[in-house]
Amino acid sequence: MKVRGGVVSLNQHTGAVQHAWYDAPTGTGGATIWSSQAADGTKVWVTTGSPDPTGTSIYDAYSIVRLSESTLAKQDQWTAPNSLTYDLDFGRLPHPLQLSQPVTLRRQGAGAEVGAF
Repeated sequence: MKVRGGVVSLNQHTGAVQHAWYDAPTGTGGATIWSSQAADGTKVWVTTGSPDPTGTSIYDAYSIVRLSESTLAKQDQWTAPNSLTYDLDFGRLPHPLQLSQPVTLRRQGAGAEVGAF
């Protein structure tokens, strides 16, 4: 059985799925999500792990992905470079950062399984 990573939003009263995002197509596996997500009220960030080792595409594996908080639609993603050469899957939650020199920049960072940030 192949398991793919994903995020779902649930109705807190009924438990019904309201929205869902998956990091790989139906029938594929990999890119599982090992940690909590981070949110700021309008966006959700999620980190993903290794792709299906038998697959031909990494889809959204080895990535920090930004989703719409209201719909879970993918808005943006950053994939670790050389991710097929090194074990760079993200095993830790994303961390919001604000850099203030020389201008204010808001970014996301996350720790990779190999200890890199």
